[in-house]
Amino acid sequence: MKNVFLFLLCGLAMVFAGCETLLNEPGSLLTDPQFTEYDQKMKEAESSYLKKEITYAEYLEKKKELDQDYNEEANKRKQVIENPEAGGSSATPTMP
Repeated sequence: MKNVFLFLLCGLAMVFAGCETLLNEPGSLLTDPQFTEYDQKMKEAESSYLKKEITYAEYLEKKKELDQDYNEEANKRKQVIENPEAGGSSATPTMP
C-alpha cells in the first residue's frame, strides 16, 4: 500500500513540476544513441530519394548498408552485455 501511495505521489509531483511530457512520452527520457544515429541517416536517405537526388536502387543500397552497420553494432553491444569479460573492459555501459 505504501508503494502505491508513493507512486501516485511521485506522479502528481511530476505533473505539478511540469514533467507531464515524461508521462505522455516516457521514451523521451532515455535514448539509444546508436539507434538515433541510424534513424537520422535513414531519414536522410529517404529524403534524398523523395527529392529525386538518388535513385531507388541507390536508396535500397544505402538502406541495406545502414541496416548492416546497425545490426553489427547491436550484436557487438549484446555480446558485451552477455559476456563482459570477452568484449569490454567493464560490465557496465558508459554514457556518451
